[in-house]
Amino acid sequence: MNILKKLTLKYLKQNKKRTIVTIIGIILSGAMISAVATLAVSFQQFMLKVEIANSGNWEAMYENVEQDKVKYLEDNVKFSEVMKMLQIGMAQNPYSDEHFLYIKAYDEKALENMALTVERGRLPQNNKEICISASFFDGNDNEPKIGDTITLSMGNRISSDGYELISAPEEEGETFNVTGQKTYTICGIISRPDFEKSSDPFNGGVTLLDSSDISENSKWDVAVNVKRVHSIYEDSEEIAENLGLYPDTNAEENVYPITYNTSVLLYKGVNGTNGFNEMLYSVCGILILIIMVGSIMVIYNSFAISVQERKKQFGMLSSVGATKKQIQKSVLYEGFVLGCIGIPIGILAGIGGIGITIRIVGELLKSIINQGNWTLELVISWPTIVIAIILMALTIYFSVRLPAKRASKITPIEAIRQTDDIKEVNRKKIQTPKWIRKVFGIEGELALKNLKRSRKRYRTTVISLIISIVLYVSVSGFVGYLFTGFNSMYVNPEYDYIIPYSLYSDADTVEKEQIQNFEQEIKQTERIEKISYLYKYITTATIPKEKIDPRLQEEFSNDANFFSPPKMKTVLIKYLLIS
Repeated sequence: MNILKKLTLKYLKQNKKRTIVTIIGIILSGAMISAVATLAVSFQQFMLKVEIANSGNWEAMYENVEQDKVKYLEDNVKFSEVMKMLQIGMAQNPYSDEHFLYIKAYDEKALENMALTVERGRLPQNNKEICISASFFDGNDNEPKIGDTITLSMGNRISSDGYELISAPEEEGETFNVTGQKTYTICGIISRPDFEKSSDPFNGGVTLLDSSDISENSKWDVAVNVKRVHSIYEDSEEIAENLGLYPDTNAEENVYPITYNTSVLLYKGVNGTNGFNEMLYSVCGILILIIMVGSIMVIYNSFAISVQERKKQFGMLSSVGATKKQIQKSVLYEGFVLGCIGIPIGILAGIGGIGITIRIVGELLKSIINQGNWTLELVISWPTIVIAIILMALTIYFSVRLPAKRASKITPIEAIRQTDDIKEVNRKKIQTPKWIRKVFGIEGELALKNLKRSRKRYRTTVISLIISIVLYVSVSGFVGYLFTGFNSMYVNPEYDYIIPYSLYSDADTVEKEQIQNFEQEIKQTERIEKISYLYKYITTATIPKEKIDPRLQEEFSNDANFFSPPKMKTVLIKYLLIS
């Protein structure tokens, strides 16, 4: 250790109060930066957990995969996890208003990761048990209960033209070709599974996959999680092309039967269509930038005072041969020492503080969320900590650089004379209005004169106050918008029942008057506390023939009505939410 570094350490020890104040400034800056970064990562992981609970813990799904190609997907090194789902088939449904029951067999990993929410009972433990969608139960007298055994006629829906139907609406002339029977014991009731849509003419059922259900003609849906999530689209399509999944020589480009869990991929930072990650990290970046600017102002002021106090010392060192570069390094070394002390404490303080905040906010989120058992938890990310350390190091460097340059320019004569410390000020420039003394007294008058005498000394303080206000407003606004957006996405509206009805744009006056009279009768009912309205518009449009895929043109070439422009029509679907 050279003499300049020893002198720097000795100065820091002798001026403990100033050293402690500077370290506290560094700690506060590091705490705020690490807190903002940790909050961003924790909230992103929270949103990811919410989406996994809603849509499942999978990233891509290969649909209708043939039996001989499943092994290739299971052994692929690019996948970290593989979940298999076998299409058992369609069954006639004698118990519900829906005429069909569509059954799939899941392996154990799929049962765990495919977001099957059990409302009552449990998930199946063998291929003789089945859990059925809650939409299956309509309150009919003959419908089975948990623990009952049901026998179902399995088969295929066949259209009048001979095509197999699955999700298509029921049509005239279709038949059901019975191929066999299966007997299941109902072990549970689940929320609507992901393969069952509200518009489908069937209810969903899930059983456990067993080797006895597999045949040469089996069709599989294979869901996967990949090792490199940021290249999931390229890797998935490359694998599909290698497998030869549904090659289409007539199409301009290959279209693969792959479904992506876009909501989960969004919060993993992969091609977010709604810009959530961009919004979150942009706001956090702006907050961190404001914190850095304010911290630079505060820390710079502390080092500037330190350089002013060591002015004689620097002058003496210059007189005995110390170069400008050596003096500059001496001041930078002071910043390095204080940073080594303040940065780790600041990072730990920020993580601890935001951990307490997250616990409080997590309890608030529980009270406003009406679904799921989601909790906001502290997530410590090592890349985030490294980034916080780098940002704090840059903050300290920019804070110290200007005072270090100023110290290196101090000459021995200037240090002895102290010409910069005492300057003659024009008397007129420090005159104050008479009302200052009347309002604030002699103290206020002296304070204003001192301010006018040395304006530069107070600019840092004023700018720091401005930045503090900006930071407070920015954070409060960010949190407010965050909760507003979260409420709109995940908090269910409170109502007891809903009345939907449609109103066409060409509806006659009589229908409109009937709807208005109906609403007036509801409003006048004493038992109704509140009525809310929800509107949805559906508009039909004509697509030019040249914009339609050639495969569709060929499919409907004999259907004149398909290409004829339909009558433009707008439907207003109005919902009355009544409580």
